[in-house]
Amino acid sequence: MLSLLIAMIARRFGYQSLKGSSKSVARVGLWLVMVGTIIMTIMYVLGGFTSVEPPTLFAFGSNGANGLPCDDLVSGLGVMLGGLLLLLGLCQSSSFGGASLQLVGYLLIM
Repeated sequence: MLSLLIAMIARRFGYQSLKGSSKSVARVGLWLVMVGTIIMTIMYVLGGFTSVEPPTLFAFGSNGANGLPCDDLVSGLGVMLGGLLLLLGLCQSSSFGGASLQLVGYLLIM
């Protein structure tokens, strides 16, 4: 769902019209989103149909119950960081796909 929202934001706020470094930053962000989504899908399908579980990093507590699951790490670094890079690339551009900065701020807060 987050990946779809990021793609809609990119389309709405003028990813196609970006140029130069803004386009490069946004492109890296979109690649992170795509790769993160593919890896998350593979991890969830494997976890759903087999007994494979993503390992927990930095485990502590009784039986290693507390820690950072790898699927959270992939979604955090891949999808969310990619979305932030895309947003940074869009913010560097001056047009925002024809929308004003005030409207963009309002829509992103909503």
